[in-house]
Amino acid sequence: MDDLVGTQEVPVIAGTTVLTEENYLTLDKILSSTDEGDHKMAQLILNQCNVQLSIYWIWKLAKYKAGRMVNLRTKASRKFRDDSNLFYISHRNEYEFAKWLDTKDWLTPELFQLLKAGVVRILSYDNKNRFYDLHFTVREDKKHFDPDQQLETFPRHKHGD
Repeated sequence: MDDLVGTQEVPVIAGTTVLTEENYLTLDKILSSTDEGDHKMAQLILNQCNVQLSIYWIWKLAKYKAGRMVNLRTKASRKFRDDSNLFYISHRNEYEFAKWLDTKDWLTPELFQLLKAGVVRILSYDNKNRFYDLHFTVREDKKHFDPDQQLETFPRHKHGD
């Protein structure tokens, strides 16, 4: 009887864990390992997380380790992959990821602040102008994402326009 109790699987309740930066750093190390057992352990942890509340850390992990995050052929792993759109978000920069979060209504002011530096950097790449300094303000319908509503200025590029 004792042998049967030890071999039974405990059901996994998806959505009970919210990833933090500490969890991210741990999972990053585990997924960087070459040991398959480590990858399976990370996958079990990820299968239990609340995707919506953990999406920023999932995205950061997925940028380089998406293939190792869902190798298990289980319903829970496939659900995690589908709920997080793992392979879609793994190829998105900060601006594209923020747009995707906004379309799902998952973008919060806290998440936007984490992504803001990358969004501004990408805007500066896309908006070079030889003759004008460009000024960006937050759109009226998005002001709640940036409570400081800081004006971003991109000076005229002097070389290589």
